Amino acid sequence: MKKTVSIILIISLLLCTSGCSLAENIKVNLIDTLKSRGIMPLSDEEIIEMAKETVKFGFSSAMDEDIIEFTLTKDELENWENPYGEYATYYFRDKLEGDDKLVYKALEYAMVNSYKRTYVDTRIDVSMKTLDLIPAYLSYDTPFFEQNRDCFTYTKVGFYDYKYSEERTVPVAMYSKVMSVDNFTEELWNKKMEALEKAKEIIKTFDIAKADAELAEEIYRYVALNTEYEKYINENGYNIVDGQSFLYDAIVESKSQCDGFTNALSLLFNLAGFESIEKECPGHTYNCVKIGDKWYNCDATASSAIPSQSKTMHSGVYFAFCDTLQDQYPTYGDQYPKCEESLYMNPDAILKDYSEEDLDEAIRKGFENHNDEWALVVVDIYDENITSRVLQKTANRLYTSVTAGKLRAIEGSFALMFSKASLWENNTSYNT
Repeated sequence: MKKTVSIILIISLLLCTSGCSLAENIKVNLIDTLKSRGIMPLSDEEIIEMAKETVKFGFSSAMDEDIIEFTLTKDELENWENPYGEYATYYFRDKLEGDDKLVYKALEYAMVNSYKRTYVDTRIDVSMKTLDLIPAYLSYDTPFFEQNRDCFTYTKVGFYDYKYSEERTVPVAMYSKVMSVDNFTEELWNKKMEALEKAKEIIKTFDIAKADAELAEEIYRYVALNTEYEKYINENGYNIVDGQSFLYDAIVESKSQCDGFTNALSLLFNLAGFESIEKECPGHTYNCVKIGDKWYNCDATASSAIPSQSKTMHSGVYFAFCDTLQDQYPTYGDQYPKCEESLYMNPDAILKDYSEEDLDEAIRKGFENHNDEWALVVVDIYDENITSRVLQKTANRLYTSVTAGKLRAIEGSFALMFSKASLWENNTSYNT
């Protein structure tokens, strides 16, 4: 009652003194004081201006893109820790600085909490070019985000509900740069968590105490030899890769396409304590793993390149291989760690403008270097006639059947792999 009487007296005083400049100043100060103490309510416009003073990130999966369902302040986001961060390497995140790294974290928050859209306040210092890059970076760092992703970036005005008090909520406009990822759904995330639990059981079957090279090779062989390659095609013969549970399919169902192989291998590598990232090039994905202090490429989809038996070839040309043996440069190629040599199968020679004698000599030396089992030579141009004649000479020299495989390598070159046919006796999928 006393509070009400005081308000009436103050308002009466203001009315009586209106028209005087001193009185106007007193009135303004009194109104500000009353509003700051909650005695006189703020208008919606004043509440909106107050809310806009705080820079925020927004998140939403609502059908209406104008609606922002949830917000975090910069401080709140900075203090958030990804509960699944231990399964990521963060090689690409650590290339970012300042607000760029914070935007990466915002997208990570959206992934874990199944928000399809991430709204970045335009006052956050991030360019649209970097905004396009961040989803790719996150997909390379974590096995929980596919390279086959339907991702868009654009500008948008969204609206979030600002809770001024228990009784009052005001809609506030947020001018934003938006990252939209259709794969961030609760259904897909739950499947990834199922895959994670299965992967934890799988990794228990390995001896983690083994030497890094041996352990990495065993994990590679597990994924390559226990996962069937399967395309995602609808009844009309078109690829349907958006919204697919690649990681779940590879780990739990033991069948997927390259994205599933890559996600599965990355997750198992990370569970075993390796640093592992994913690589993307047009139409294909594969892995990059750090063994010891060096990085190597791994492509687990290439099970046909794993020999049945070999003392020197180990798990074939696509386990722990160098950049020279990539069939094309990956997207954002200069951002990846350099894989300067293969762990086991390095090219014995790189030939340009070569003759039959040049190739024959390189193959001969290669076999001598590898216990007479195989030779690997990179050539700038593939000549079928020269290759056939050298293959026959090699078989005659070794008194045994020899196969020759042609593999695409970097910059339009080819890797010619000559090997004893006996190495592939139990590999029904090997193609010469």
